[in-house]
Amino acid sequence: VVHRGIVVQTIKYSDQKIIARIFLKQQGLLSFLVRAGKSPKTATGGLLQPLSLVEFDAVIKENAQLHSIKS
Repeated sequence: VVHRGIVVQTIKYSDQKIIARIFLKQQGLLSFLVRAGKSPKTATGGLLQPLSLVEFDAVIKENAQLHSIKS
């Protein structure tokens, strides 16, 4: 399922992952684990800056606190 949202915050989780808090119209504020490649600065400096509009394919489970993004 394709989701559209607004990036609220990004947090470096490890060398190749970040946690992005994204506001979705229907689900509200959710946290997603994002693989950022070799440099997390690349992802946060580009697509995942706060207040950026993003469109992505994700798996959202009801009881999970951290969701995963497919693409």
